[in-house]
Amino acid sequence: MSAVLPQFDCLSSAIREMNSNFPRPTFKIEVGKEFDLQSDYNNLSKCFSNKVGVYILFNESKDIIRIGSSIDDLYRRLNTYFDYKSDDNIVGVGWWKEGVGSRYIRVIEVPGSCSFEALAIEHFLICKLCPPLNKEGKLKYLDYRKSMLNELDRLSALYGWERVSKSWYTA
Repeated sequence: MSAVLPQFDCLSSAIREMNSNFPRPTFKIEVGKEFDLQSDYNNLSKCFSNKVGVYILFNESKDIIRIGSSIDDLYRRLNTYFDYKSDDNIVGVGWWKEGVGSRYIRVIEVPGSCSFEALAIEHFLICKLCPPLNKEGKLKYLDYRKSMLNELDRLSALYGWERVSKSWYTA
């Protein structure tokens, strides 16, 4: 039986816990508004350039599939996950194994002077939520990873990349 992937309510609960048990001295942890990769992809730079913090990637069903951080520029980090092409079937689609299946992004912005806090927040959330595309969630969500193989094969053929190794989706 497949494990249920974490969703926004799980994220909200983890953030409430962190704010209560481990308050940041200079800011409160808050999740930003939803960014839709399919409709807003061309605004990725405008929305995330020169910002630091934690990003949360969601799939079409709004399940959390990956959590990461950037301590210098969220746009540059996020842009490593997604490809820009004029083909409507490709623009804004999460690519390769780290971001495959991404549709939405939410960000926890951290003040630049506290960029180190992004790493602590990221670690806390990954440990609490174990998203399937983070190594911490791999074993729990092998079925989800296997379900992404057709898309990864399509992307491998499209870009001429090597196919994903079996270790990505097996124990």
